[in-house]
Amino acid sequence: MTALTRRMPPKAAALAAGASAAVMLAMLLSAPALAEEPFSPRFADRAAFDRFVDEGRASPFGLDYAFIHNPGARDRDLVDGCCGKVALRWVNFARVEWGVIEKRPPKDGKHTYDWSDLDGAVKAWQRNGIHIMMSLRFFSPWATAPRNDSEFVYLKGLAKWFALKGADYLPKPEHVDDLRRYVRSLVERYDGDGVDDMPGLLFPVLHYQVGNEYSNELFWAGTVQQYGRLLREFAGAARSACAQVKIILSGIGFEEVYGFYGVGMDPRTEAHLKKNLPRVPAGMWDFVRRTDRCTVQDGRQVLVAFQDDHVGQNHDEPTGELSAEIPVPGPHARITHLITAIDRTEPKVEQADADHGVLRLCLGEYPIFIELPQGGTIAAPAHHGVLTPF
Repeated sequence: MTALTRRMPPKAAALAAGASAAVMLAMLLSAPALAEEPFSPRFADRAAFDRFVDEGRASPFGLDYAFIHNPGARDRDLVDGCCGKVALRWVNFARVEWGVIEKRPPKDGKHTYDWSDLDGAVKAWQRNGIHIMMSLRFFSPWATAPRNDSEFVYLKGLAKWFALKGADYLPKPEHVDDLRRYVRSLVERYDGDGVDDMPGLLFPVLHYQVGNEYSNELFWAGTVQQYGRLLREFAGAARSACAQVKIILSGIGFEEVYGFYGVGMDPRTEAHLKKNLPRVPAGMWDFVRRTDRCTVQDGRQVLVAFQDDHVGQNHDEPTGELSAEIPVPGPHARITHLITAIDRTEPKVEQADADHGVLRLCLGEYPIFIELPQGGTIAAPAHHGVLTPF
């Protein structure tokens, strides 16, 4: 009780004290809450976060196939756990779909975009300092032009019917400008220039892949020339939003897939590859030629990562698996399979037993993270790969 209220009659003092308490409560409720740090708590401070981001920009290590339209790929706890244990610096947002982001055609010239999936994924991965590239798909139920059988060279029967339903293709002539507007809006939202940026964007997203595996008719229903038209439209719209944007081709198969693609590369493409492949850094040849690679962390954790079966064919074709042997010091190891599939993104944890100090694994399409028992170390290279400290 203050000196002033002590001199008041009891009833007035009580009323004054109550009013004072109410004012203090209102002030507390109206005070801004302490803002949560925009980066993961594994970083000591903003300076450490910024260093990690800067250092990671030139790294070749990343995680492919994060399907951001599925909840797991934007689940903060899952992403934090993955990035806290695995030496990732990049992530590929797979199958970012125009038809999901803009579900309906514009009305009275006004476009409505649903950025919620993409915003959630960008925030979850950027808070861990991970750089992002986006692999874009362009099927739209209202904008895509009709496709017909004459545009399919290899697919027959049910596969052709399925492709006709969902493969990417050029938009109808009346919707070409809608495609341009979508691309400009997408690039503008994540380019970090301060104009119409996503709220909470921590650093720019500038890498965009135009389609995925368009040599596969399940993904692209048009010709090479029509893909060139899509590339030109995308490039013009993207660069009008941000001149620094990096545009990535849909992917090239270095090997023929027997029984499915019956032709070799276009001569111009082959000449371009032969000219530029020598520029691949020596340390990346294992990836280009598709061998597995292991990285060690803290002497007792190892990530086994490798390319999928689109480059080279040195794995078991019927099962799509590759055997590997990793020397370990103890009888047990904890293995986490980092699974990213069409309908889920989740870790699958299991215990594995070593045989005479060697852990024998059958590697599938996804990375595997191995944690040895306390005190264990990995002292020798894997049988098929290379252990490289990071």
